[in-house]
Formats: sequence, structure tokens, C-alpha cells
Amino acid sequence: MDRYKFKELFPEKRPIIGMLHLTGDSEKEAISRAKEELLIYEREGLSGALIENYHCSKGTLYKAVPELAEMRDNNDLRIKLGVNILPNRFDESIPLAAEQGLEFVQLDYVAGRYLREDGSEITLDNNEYSEV
Repeated sequence: MDRYKFKELFPEKRPIIGMLHLTGDSEKEAISRAKEELLIYEREGLSGALIENYHCSKGTLYKAVPELAEMRDNNDLRIKLGVNILPNRFDESIPLAAEQGLEFVQLDYVAGRYLREDGSEITLDNNEYSEV
């Protein structure tokens, strides 16, 4: 995203994006906590919230993202949502964000070839995702 598109998405002079790490002793607790934190972020005026699987499985993240997006949409929250699937799974996070109506993704690195968890290689090709 070039800086002009970033400014369109976050017009504030200094946007603040909070992290939702999906922490909890169970999937249900992690999602419930993320919902509470999202409401706090909204109330405190944060520009965005980034949902990330730092403390949970990808399965929990895949369940949490639509619940958080639905909660935001059904409650007319203005906060923008994004996602980051670790470790740098842009091939999953970009389509998930598009499917769930999220406004942005975070990539931990943005060029070159990378190894997946299973040892296979993946290349980040910006053109492949330009229309998502």
C-alpha cells in the first residue's frame, strides 16, 4: 500500500493500530477477550485493530476474524480491521481479509522467497494480489 492509499484508509495525522493477539486459556476465551479489547479500542479512538495469531492456532484466528468483523459491522463501529497470519502467511491473510471485508493486512516482510512451516517455498508476487 503506498502512502497515499494508507492516508485514505487512515486519514488521522497519527493513526494508532492496536493488536488483538487472541490470548486465552481456550478458543472461546480468546475470542471473547478480543471482542472486549475491540470495544475498548473503539471507545479510546484507535484507528484500527490488527488480529494476529501470536498466542493461538490459525484455527482460532479463522474463527475469530469473521466474529470480530461481524461484531464491528453490526455495532456500527468505525474502527478498521486487519489481519496478520504468522509466520508471514500473506497467501492466507490477503484472501481472508478480502473475504471478510477487512481493510488491511500486515506482512512481516514484503519481498523475496520464503520457507513455509512445512519447508516448501513461497514467493511474494505483488501482482498476484493487486486485485484482491
